[in-house]
Amino acid sequence: MIIIDEYDCPILDTIGHPEVQEEIKEELRGFYKILKSGDQYI
Repeated sequence: MIIIDEYDCPILDTIGHPEVQEEIKEELRGFYKILKSGDQYI
């Protein structure tokens, strides 16, 4: 099991800056995509 805490903090910290939020979301998507690909090992 992997627990990720405060994953929403960067999004909440950039409320009012949608362009920055989109960059952060893209980075998080990449991170979670890699984690998801290892489901059989977790």
